[in-house]
Amino acid sequence: GHYDSKVQTPALRIVGNIVTGESYHTQIVMNCPLFLPLLLQLLSSERKVLCLEACWTVSNIMVDSVEYI
Repeated sequence: GHYDSKVQTPALRIVGNIVTGESYHTQIVMNCPLFLPLLLQLLSSERKVLCLEACWTVSNIMVDSVEYI
């Protein structure tokens, strides 16, 4: 939820790395009530790097389980 892309980009990269771990890591992230609304904002960001990181994060989540797709 930070406004500065210098914070958003590395934070999103960290979350993207977390969801590449075990299924329970992904579930913990998905259980966070703010995660999906904030991710949606980043997917529509005007900053290309944020959109790419957000897409990468979504793809990592979708690989984990059919439930998330």
